[in-house]
Amino acid sequence: MSNYIFLDNWVLADFTMPEWQERLSKFIIRNKFTILMNGLSAAELYNPGWKEAGEADRTIRIANFLSRHPCVVVN
Repeated sequence: MSNYIFLDNWVLADFTMPEWQERLSKFIIRNKFTILMNGLSAAELYNPGWKEAGEADRTIRIANFLSRHPCVVVN
């Protein structure tokens, strides 16, 4: 059975910053976690101006982070 971890919006926004991202990633890998997300979290993280915000935008940063780890969207 998988180990799951729910990362709320604050954790995703803060701990995917460059200075924390590697630590969070190693923690997830070491514990063999699958990240849980829900639709409400995704809606709260969405930035309609993400194209103009560039690479520093949390939406892009979080999407890149999540793409490197097992994730499940739950209802």
